[in-house]
Amino acid sequence: MFSKQVSLGVRSESSRFQLTRVSGTEELEVATQLRERAFRERRGIHFDQSLEAGRDREGHVFMLLDRATPIAVGRVLPYPSRLSPLVDLSRLAGAYGADSEIGRVACVASSELPQSALLLLTLGSQWLLEHTRLRRYVGYCQPRLLRLYAKLGAVAGQTIQVPDRPEPYCIISGTYQDAASLGLCRLGSS
Repeated sequence: MFSKQVSLGVRSESSRFQLTRVSGTEELEVATQLRERAFRERRGIHFDQSLEAGRDREGHVFMLLDRATPIAVGRVLPYPSRLSPLVDLSRLAGAYGADSEIGRVACVASSELPQSALLLLTLGSQWLLEHTRLRRYVGYCQPRLLRLYAKLGAVAGQTIQVPDRPEPYCIISGTYQDAASLGLCRLGSS
């Protein structure tokens, strides 16, 4: 059973979606499996399970459900953090004034990928604004995802090289307020 669910009213058809802040071992296992499968199958990326488990415990893990089926997952860590990959990847990441780091956003292949990610990021931002003191984020993504984050008000920063990945990544930064309000506008809700 999933807990801490928030029903949505984004468009009439979107009432089928729910955002869950993951809590409990069973939910975390479902979120972890979705994340691992998405990164492994589409990008050939494997994670250190022990490190990921520590990051999950320290941060907020969100899962987007479509009629009770998990379709997207993402994580927010405090920033800076001893567990943050950005601390080691960029000496300039601290210059973004962030209090948190977004990452590990993944969607199942059968979902409407851009829409699912947009919905996850928008609703996760709303939840963070309502339930935490977190306001500004930093993260990194593949250059092809910059348009998605720009829709939520994120600004692209420096290019970085992530170990064991062939292509460069871009640092992004923004506010949860912009992500929530711009995301809702994009999704057609007031």
